[in-house]
Amino acid sequence: MSVSAVSSREAWAVGLHGTILVTTDGGASWRKQTSGTRLNLLSVDAVSERVAWAAGNYGRGIMLKTVDGGATWKAQPFAAVRSLRCVSVASAQVAWATAGNTTLLRTVDGGATWTKLTCRYGATGSVAALSDRVAWAVASSGTIVRTSDGGANWTVQAAGIHSVLLSIAVANARTAWAVGSGSTIMHSSDGGAPLEAPEPVVSRGACVV
Repeated sequence: MSVSAVSSREAWAVGLHGTILVTTDGGASWRKQTSGTRLNLLSVDAVSERVAWAAGNYGRGIMLKTVDGGATWKAQPFAAVRSLRCVSVASAQVAWATAGNTTLLRTVDGGATWTKLTCRYGATGSVAALSDRVAWAVASSGTIVRTSDGGANWTVQAAGIHSVLLSIAVANARTAWAVGSGSTIMHSSDGGAPLEAPEPVVSRGACVV
């Protein structure tokens, strides 16, 4: 259900029933790792070839972390939530996650503790973290929001397209991409003020992860 690559050769993938796969040869072969759970994993994000987080399940949220390349995955303590839909890692110590409805979680100590945050602009399905203070999220009704103070406040960035936005990714403080229903692809090169569709979208067969 999700893939995260840390180089041209190394990547992780997660999916149903606690599945975690890793490749170290550019995808020529994949090896299964032991997650220790049968819960569905919806998202994975890696910061290096050794450190990664995985999250998921509807009904009971779960967060896993590895610091040894996936040889072991350990459950992380966090405030109880029904599901974790997306995890985004900014560094070995900083990670953000969406927990359905208006709830997000953030850790700044490698997952030892998690802080519950609220985005009042609607349900957040995907988050993209740049640091412990800066992150973007996609919320209800095609809304894109950004925080620069660790989630205390969120600013709406007009998306300009009436689509259900499903995922967002950032490369740096100015460059972001968002995708959604109807093959919507949006791009910003100015920090999201505002995001714009790079070209008219005519294909209806895009795959959204």
